[in-house]
Amino acid sequence: MIALGGHQTPSAGWTTADQGWSVAFRAVPLSMRALVLTIIATIVVGGGLLTAVLIGLDTRTGAAVPRGLIIGLGGVLGLGLTAALFGVWRWKAKTCRIAFSASDISIETDGRTITVPVDQVETIIIRCDSDYARLEVMRAGARPLSYFAGLCRQPDATPGQDAIPYPPPAVLGFFKQLGFGVRLATDPREGRIIRLVRTRP
Repeated sequence: MIALGGHQTPSAGWTTADQGWSVAFRAVPLSMRALVLTIIATIVVGGGLLTAVLIGLDTRTGAAVPRGLIIGLGGVLGLGLTAALFGVWRWKAKTCRIAFSASDISIETDGRTITVPVDQVETIIIRCDSDYARLEVMRAGARPLSYFAGLCRQPDATPGQDAIPYPPPAVLGFFKQLGFGVRLATDPREGRIIRLVRTRP
């Protein structure tokens, strides 16, 4: 169980809340753009470190560095940087409780609450599985609110369990009543993803 704002919310599952629905999970407040830029920066830094190491070895030995050693060093550096990156994200992870009502979406993290009127929301993306598991709220003329659950461990999660619980039919029906079209992934490569797109004011 996760205690949040005086409410007891199961660590997995959607629950009814204030004539709507809520879900709680551990997540990193991070946009998709920031995630991509961070990964690119990590690759660039790793490449630079590997190049420096290879130049140093070549200068010291005066012989060409074997291909196997290049691959091995690249693997070690890549794993080390990736582990460090995921460690930072896990450290920054917060328990998020996101509540959806007919009038607004309330996002609570560490005692801080962001409230977004439903009529300002254009799209909601819920990706349940993989490292890209996240919940995104996209607003008109504003920066998206994005919470990555796949980058950190979930409380009491079992192997293979979705980082964000897949919404039951009642939740999807609730969003339809709010004027959102429900688009489910049809390509298995997309993963377990739901796009909620506003179809009417």
